[in-house]
Amino acid sequence: MGKYIEKASLLAELKRLTGLAYDRYLDTPTVSPCSERYYAQYSERAALKDMVEHFPTAEESGGLVELPCRVGDTVYFRTYKAGTDIGIQPHEVTGIRVLIQTKGADIPIWEFGKDVFLSLEEAERNERSEV
Repeated sequence: MGKYIEKASLLAELKRLTGLAYDRYLDTPTVSPCSERYYAQYSERAALKDMVEHFPTAEESGGLVELPCRVGDTVYFRTYKAGTDIGIQPHEVTGIRVLIQTKGADIPIWEFGKDVFLSLEEAERNERSEV
């Protein structure tokens, strides 16, 4: 998860930056030409902190899935070669694909928004735009 930051870590950093901006604003005389700019910076940081604080995490919204393995891991399963069972063999994980399973078909996750939609209206709108 190198591309992501935990919500708690982000909030802690935003609180720190908001505090610095507030202190800078308080330390600046109101007659200073910088006072207004420092107050604007403080207000923006405080608003961003509040937004992040109330935004649900992927885990809270049900959008986070913990995968059972990672690329590079070794997994083991019964393997067949030319129709002959050669027993349980090690296999390196070279990629991970996500499928949404339905009774009619297995749908790759990347099809959402292209050929698969979460509402009938979206699907019909997409179909009309392709005609």
